[in-house]
Amino acid sequence: MRKKFGLLLSVCVVLVMITGCVNSDTTKSDPYNSYKKVTYGTSFECKIPKGWEFDDSNADYWSYYQNSEDHADGMLNLMSIDDVQGSVTEEQAFESFISGIKQADGYDGGLEISDVDISGSPAKQYCYKITIDDNTYYINNVVFDCTYGWGSIGIMTKNKNEYADTFNNIVDSITVLDSTTEEPTTEEPTTEEATTEATTTEQQATTGEEQSNDSYQDWDIDEDGAYVYAQMAIEEYYPNAKFPFDPSSANVISTGSRVKIEGDVKRTKDLSYEKFYVILTYDDPEGNSYKINSVQIGDERLK
Repeated sequence: MRKKFGLLLSVCVVLVMITGCVNSDTTKSDPYNSYKKVTYGTSFECKIPKGWEFDDSNADYWSYYQNSEDHADGMLNLMSIDDVQGSVTEEQAFESFISGIKQADGYDGGLEISDVDISGSPAKQYCYKITIDDNTYYINNVVFDCTYGWGSIGIMTKNKNEYADTFNNIVDSITVLDSTTEEPTTEEPTTEEATTEATTTEQQATTGEEQSNDSYQDWDIDEDGAYVYAQMAIEEYYPNAKFPFDPSSANVISTGSRVKIEGDVKRTKDLSYEKFYVILTYDDPEGNSYKINSVQIGDERLK
């Protein structure tokens, strides 16, 4: 039964569960005395009841159990969702997300959706029922924009609105991390090391090659196109690489025909984001032809 509930919540999470439909909690003084702060990768942090059992056996999400003997009796999930197109507040993106939930095995209606505020920004909350082996469970969730995709926190209970006070406390404690926040468990080069390596890489790539000249100074580089070319270059080495859904998170620096693209990438969906550096040179002002000079992720030079 324990394994079945783990699989059940995994399905809900992959389709992206998360919210709370209850706002009936009464205000309490110091509600977080029995909570601890946890940080989920580089996406967000929140406060979790100290006594809930932690489980990180699944690479796609973290679980916390109110009752370790009965996972359906208060199962909390934390995760980030990378493969979304658009913001939580964009109607088409959110409707597509909800459509996936409705198509999941066990979905049993009762869907309620409302607008909420998470970490000072608009977000969504929703709840619904699932029925597995004639047993009905209730899913309460929130989804919110992060620097990379969406963040999500949700709880499964046996009864509607169960552990509502606790869940609302968790939701109220969410803080979205900005793009400069470093993940403590990720062994990445320091900013100074990464900058030095990128500078060295660019110098190496330009050796023996023509630098920008007067005929290149007026080239109007398509930054979005350059970013796509950089993604393609990285996918030559990591076909399953994941990039932030917002291209504006990348930095495109052009000098005539030469372009350096800096951004973030996950080598696979299970790994943390790392900085990448790609340098390319256009052969014509229209950007129809180009060549890749160098590709680097973190401190690893790939080309």
